[in-house]
Formats: sequence, structure tokens, C-alpha cells
Amino acid sequence: MSNQKRGDIKSLTIFSSKDPGRDVDLRAGVVEMNYYENILSPAITADIAISETNQSIEEDGPTNIIEGLPIRGGEQITGIVMDKYQRELKFVADSSLYVNKVSSQVEDTQKTIFGLHLCAKEFLSNEQTRVVKRYEGKINDSVTSILSERLKTSFYQEKNIESTVNEYNFIGNDRKPFWTCSWLANKSIPESSAEYGAGAGFLFFMNQEGFNFRAIDSMFDQEPVQKYFFSESPYPDPEGEKRKIYDYSVVNALDLQQNLALGVYANRSLFFDFYKFEAFVREFSLMDDQKDKVTTAASKPDFVAEEFQTITRLMTAILDNGTMPSGKNAVEQLSNWNAARQAQNTKAGAAMVQSLMRYNQAYQVKHYVQMDLDLSLKAGDIIEISFPKAEGGKAGKYDKKKSGKYLIASLCHSITKSDPLTSLMLIRDSYNDPE
Repeated sequence: MSNQKRGDIKSLTIFSSKDPGRDVDLRAGVVEMNYYENILSPAITADIAISETNQSIEEDGPTNIIEGLPIRGGEQITGIVMDKYQRELKFVADSSLYVNKVSSQVEDTQKTIFGLHLCAKEFLSNEQTRVVKRYEGKINDSVTSILSERLKTSFYQEKNIESTVNEYNFIGNDRKPFWTCSWLANKSIPESSAEYGAGAGFLFFMNQEGFNFRAIDSMFDQEPVQKYFFSESPYPDPEGEKRKIYDYSVVNALDLQQNLALGVYANRSLFFDFYKFEAFVREFSLMDDQKDKVTTAASKPDFVAEEFQTITRLMTAILDNGTMPSGKNAVEQLSNWNAARQAQNTKAGAAMVQSLMRYNQAYQVKHYVQMDLDLSLKAGDIIEISFPKAEGGKAGKYDKKKSGKYLIASLCHSITKSDPLTSLMLIRDSYNDPE
């Protein structure tokens, strides 16, 4: 195998939690390392398969890392990995990983084989704290406060905490930080929304840049970070602008019955206002409420046949009008409540239905692809792929319907000595109009 395909582990060190001054270099024993990100997961994870000769640590005679360090959970691991494009993935400082589990330990007199399952520190911190106080104002400000005050983390960039146009007042109710931020995501509307509520639906997740709180709408509106093409031939892209995908499979291209059951194309919601003791109905239509109002992967989406764009799902919700008025203290809150006793804490009619449908719609098309290890890619990025058009066994043109922008929903960077790969699950919310 050419060195051009190798993934280089430049450093990989585990530190003892019992003795901070003690550490072990893991590089020599690494058989395989897998690193994972997912836009539905608030924490990055990784696993490492290690084979060692029981001489890693001199402690009353040679012994293995598990007993010699020892590994008991919570040990910090730092490292740097590089791909053939000279892109580095670093596990240092805030992005360090921590031992969550040890598995598959096989030991004899010659060697020990085991697996280390790693996670971000915040994944463990999430179990050690709760969100308890009252929050008010813009939702993105509440998310930032929860990250810094409850999780005690600075592992996020301001550009990845997207601003919301709507405000929401709430009390943490002793919930975990990850749960609370994900709960707030489906109530959020981006400032860039063409119409209030039309672009509702955020995702709370972690990638190599840290925590993200971003609207699905704006994620699909990104420019591609890289361009790829698929071909079964060994030849490179003739234009020299695209990297090659070696394997792909279509996981889900269409499930009409499921979409109808979820009400993706049209649905009706019944909202009840306890303050007025009244109810009102909100109908949602993909054609009327999303067309030209949200950003989709396809420039001209190819929608389902019109006869199936009927209401197929009923949902209900209770409005919180007159609750949680803004204010720094009880006097100010009471004054604000008196001034607008029926004010909505959140406009559920504008955001709830849209966000639920946006989540379902985002996963309408799913592809799995594999390529050379590319550490520049991360969950939440957009890439562009050109797929060949099937013409009787010939592939002279690209398929305009299938080719285009895809969102990286999840990824695995697999680092091995022989064949390092990046595997992606790609999603898109619409087909291109074949014109």
C-alpha cells in the first residue's frame, strides 16, 4: 500500500488519573483507531484496539497498561492524527478524549489485547450536573449559558452557536444539559428565516470544532467544503478538481408510506389555549409552507406527486400563553405580565410543526460513501458529489438528479496502518428536478 494512503498517528498518550505525572505512549500498540461524529449526538466518541506485549510499564516487573497505569476509567488521552492531505485531527486541551469503557480484554503470558472506548469529557460531565435555574431571552444565549455554567466547557466556537430570532423563558427543572439543549433545538427559529417559523428546527451536536447549535436550514445553505466524484474506473477526475469516492450505497431513497405516516407532506395541529380556553388549528403543507421559504439541497426540488400531498397526521399541543413573563425579579415579572397577560412564551404554532417536519424531511435521502482518510471533513459539513449517469453500462455524463450537495450526518475516520478510510452517512432533504 502506498504511503499516500496511510494515516499517521503522530502522537497518542494516555495519562494516569491516579498519578497525573505518569503517562504511556500508545502508538506502538494501536491496531486500529476509529473516531465518530454525528449531528444527532451531542458528543464525539472514539475507540482504539490495542495489542501490547505486557512490557509497557515497569512496575515490580513488566506489566500491561491496564494494570500498570492503571486504567480504571476517566483517564485522559491526547493525540494528533494526520492524513495524506496533511490535515491534522487533534485531541488536545479541550478536545482531549477520556476513557469511558474497557472491553474485549484477552490476556496471556505474551501479550494483552483490549479495546478502549473514548468520549469527550462533556459526555461524562453531563451525568454530573443538572440545569436548575430560570433562563430567559434568546434561545442561543441560554444554550451558551448552559454550556459554560453547567458543563463548564469552552469547547465551542461562536460561529457554531447560531443566533435565534425567537426568545423563550424556561426553568431547567433539574434536567441534564444535553437533554435541555436538544429540547431547545426544536423550538428554535434562525434569524435568517425567510418567514417567521418557516426555517424552524435546530440541531445540537459536537464535532471536531466543539459544540454546535445550528439550524438545519442554514446547514443546507452552506457552500461545499470539498467536491467528490464516484467512478468504478481507476482514473482520476479529468478536471482535477474533485476527490474520488471508492464505494457508495443508497440506504434510503424513498419510503412514501412512512412519510405519509409522519405527515411530512401535510399535517394538521390542534393547539389549546388554557388562558382563553380556546383551541385553534394550524395546517402545514410542504408546498405552501416550505417552497421558496427554506433552503434545500436541491435548487429546484422534485416533490412527491400532488395526489399524496394531503393531510395525513394530526398533532396536539397546549400553549403556554401568560406564563414565564420576562424580568430580573418577581416585581419586574409581575409588571410585565400585567402589561401583556396573554403574551405567548413561545409561538408554538409557528415553530413546533415546522421543526418536526424539517427533521423528518432532512433524512429523505441517505447514502453511505467511503473514501481515502480525509480529516478535514466533519459532521455538519456540506460536500458536493458527482454521480455517473447509467447509460447502458457507459458513464459519460453525470446524473443531474442524484448529483449535488449532501450534508454529512455522521462520519467515521478509521485509522489503520494498511487502509485508512473515511466513511460518511450523507443526507439530503430533496431530489433535484431532472429538468
